Amino acid sequence: MKVKPSKILAILIIFHPVWLIASAFAGIVEVPGASLPALLGKPVATIRLFAKNSEGRMAPIPYQIDERASQTAPWFLDQTPKNTPGLGVLDPQDVLLFMQEDAGPAASASELPAAGAGMEITVDAASGRTVYALLADETAPRSSRSYISYQAAQDRVSSSFYEAGFKSGSPLIQDTLILHNGEKTTDILDRFKIRLKLAIKNFFDFKIEEGGIDSRLVGYRSGPIRVLRRVVATKKLGPIRVAPQSKIDFLFYPAWIEVPTKIHNPIDGPKFLEDKTVGFSGYDFSSSIYGSRLFSSLGGAPITLNGTSGAKKLPGDLTWWALSGPAGSLAVSIRNDPQLARAGVAPLFVVHDDSRAANPPESEAGESFVGFDLPYDKIPKGDYTLLLKQVFPYRFDSGQIDAYLKAAKTVQPGAVKAL
Repeated sequence: MKVKPSKILAILIIFHPVWLIASAFAGIVEVPGASLPALLGKPVATIRLFAKNSEGRMAPIPYQIDERASQTAPWFLDQTPKNTPGLGVLDPQDVLLFMQEDAGPAASASELPAAGAGMEITVDAASGRTVYALLADETAPRSSRSYISYQAAQDRVSSSFYEAGFKSGSPLIQDTLILHNGEKTTDILDRFKIRLKLAIKNFFDFKIEEGGIDSRLVGYRSGPIRVLRRVVATKKLGPIRVAPQSKIDFLFYPAWIEVPTKIHNPIDGPKFLEDKTVGFSGYDFSSSIYGSRLFSSLGGAPITLNGTSGAKKLPGDLTWWALSGPAGSLAVSIRNDPQLARAGVAPLFVVHDDSRAANPPESEAGESFVGFDLPYDKIPKGDYTLLLKQVFPYRFDSGQIDAYLKAAKTVQPGAVKAL
C-alpha cells in the first residue's frame, strides 16, 4: 500500500511555508549503523521497527536498511550477490531509514514487543516522538505501507509527489516526469538530453547525443523509503574513450531526487580541445510545460516557457533553477566539483525555448530545453563528482527555492539509546 501525502501536509498548506518545507523535506530520518550498537552484527532480516500509532498501540512501521562495504563504497543493490562479504548483517557503515511522521509517543518497557535486543530512537527532543528498532524472528510481520515504489519492468519510480521513468533499453535517458503538485497531471518531459560537440585540435569535430552513449543499468534497490538505481555510461570511438565515463547513482526519495555522478574525463580539455567545444545537458520539456515560469539563482525576471522565448545562455555561476506552472513545480540544483570550481569551470544556465526548433531524437517537435553547459575545453583530465538534485515542493513559492533545496535531505535522530 503506497502512502498518500499525510494529513499533516494537507493542514500545513494553509499556514506558513516554513512549516510546509520542514514537513515535506525533513521527514526522513537516517540512523548510521554505528549508532545502533545493540544491533550490530545481527542479521538485517531480523530487525523490525515499531512505534505507537494513533490508537496508542505498538505497530510495525515502514523502514529500510541500506548496506555498503565501507563508508565511501557504493550501496549494495538488490542484484548484489548474496555471498558478498558484509551483506545481510548490520555494520557500522550501513544506515537505517524511516519516516519522521511514523514515530509516536515514547512507550514503556511493558508496551514493547518481546525482543532479544533493541534500540530506542528519539526523532527530536522537542516532540519526544520515538521509534523502536528491535530484534525479531524473520517471520515477524512488517508494515505493508510504502512511500515510494520502483517498477523494474518499466524502469519507473512513483511517489505521491512525482513519477519518473526511463527509456526502454536506454537507462541513461529519462523520458517521463509527472508532477503531482500542479493543477493538471501530465508528462512534462520529452527527454533528458546530453549533447556534446568535441572539437579536437588539429583533428576533427565529434558529436555525441544521449542516444549514442553506451549505458547500462547496473541494478537497483527498491525500498519503502527510497529507491536506489545505478547506471554506468561512456562513449568510445573504436578503442578510444572520447566521452567522460560516468557512474551515476539515482537516489529517489518521496519528495526529491539526488543524482551524484562520478565522472572520469579521459581528455585534457585545455590541451586537446578547441574553445568551440560545446557540452550541455538538461531537460527538454514537452509543450505541456507551456505557461510555466522559469527562475534561476542568477536572478532577473522569470522567463515564461511558451515555445517563443528563444535561445539564452546566461553568464554567471548557476547553482539552481526552478519552474512552476499549471503542470506542476520543481526546483533543480547542481553542486559543482571543488576541483572544477578552482579551475574556473562552472555550469552556465542554458534555455532554448522554440516550438519550431528540431533537435532530434525527440518525441515531440520543437524544444523547451532548460539545463546547463559545462565548458569541456577548460576541464582537465581527471575524476570529478557533480551532484544534481530535483525537488518537488508541495506548494511553490518563488521566494523559498533556496529553502526547498536546503531542506531536501535526510536528518539525524535527536537521541539513540539501548533498551
